[in-house]
Amino acid sequence: PMSWLNRALQVNSKGLSAKKARRLADLHTRRNTTQSQYYTPAWIAKNLWALLTPSLYIWMEEKTRISVFDNSVGNGRLLADAPVERCYLYGCDTDERCIDALSQDAAAANIHHEFVHTGMEALTARDFDLAIINPPFSLNLQSPLMEPYPCTCFGKYGPHTSANSHEYALDQALDAASVVVALLPVSMRERCYRDPRLVAEYILPADSFKFEGAQVRTALYFFDSHPSADPGCQYAVTQEGNWPALPTLTLKSRNNRDPVFRAGGVDYSAPVISTPVTHNKTVTLHHHNRKLILKFQCGLTQAKIMNALLEDVTLHQVGHRYPKNINYIGDGKLLLDVYLLQPDPQAAFNQTLQIIRDAGGDPVVSPTLQGYWKKLLK
Repeated sequence: PMSWLNRALQVNSKGLSAKKARRLADLHTRRNTTQSQYYTPAWIAKNLWALLTPSLYIWMEEKTRISVFDNSVGNGRLLADAPVERCYLYGCDTDERCIDALSQDAAAANIHHEFVHTGMEALTARDFDLAIINPPFSLNLQSPLMEPYPCTCFGKYGPHTSANSHEYALDQALDAASVVVALLPVSMRERCYRDPRLVAEYILPADSFKFEGAQVRTALYFFDSHPSADPGCQYAVTQEGNWPALPTLTLKSRNNRDPVFRAGGVDYSAPVISTPVTHNKTVTLHHHNRKLILKFQCGLTQAKIMNALLEDVTLHQVGHRYPKNINYIGDGKLLLDVYLLQPDPQAAFNQTLQIIRDAGGDPVVSPTLQGYWKKLLK
């Protein structure tokens, strides 16, 4: 089953190659070095796919292809035993070595794939059939691109911009896919059992990751697409023994939509807003041709108001195409022609002024814009 993985299997994990921690003070340095990268043992991945096989047969009667997603794909061990001839494989990882090797292997095997070099915190994923994850444990993630999941908290970029890596990975997978299989530390057991989608917990041996240089108690958690009133089944399994069968899992209908899989990023080379913070809330509205131009006296006010006006990036609007110059949902608020198309253009314009006020600004329409706007209305 691992025949399609060639180059990727030659990439050793950072956990395997890093020096062992000899004392407590070495643990932090080792974690920074390894980035909690420990590959899934092959026997776990093999048993995982064996448990899924009965459900896969049913899914494949309904679908031509199954979309499979891994938000910390590593060298692809979790995807090695997938029925790749019937799957679309998607994955991301912060290790460029892994992504390069996986992409070459998948291309050589003629597998439909998309592997990107990015962290899960900068990823947008939607409408997948299956997510199979073994995320890095206990890393602190910080990004302004994070989704506001239950696990996110206030970070250096504001609300919902910080999270624990394995908690964020689980929330992202549950949001992105109908069926989820997650290899997690058993400290996540209570969190998993609170989810009505949980079907089963397979407790792995304590030494499962010993070969990778890690000693942590882990378990496989299986989540279905539909909530259940019954708590998930719990099994303790071994490497050699037969694993108890998994209940048949069902896919949620996605209306034949293609999965959304996009990597964002933050350009740290220069700030987007360079206006100093002066606490002057004045926002002057001008125009350039038929585009609305806003001028600010305070950088903090500018950030608040532009976030309120632009709302979000258009990539979240699945299934709709936009002109090249439209990058945000709220870009239309900066186009005067859009106001003229409304049943009451003046009311629509006043609504934008109210958005500016609600965001903490004091809008002032310049005399030039006032005259031009009256001319357009006429």
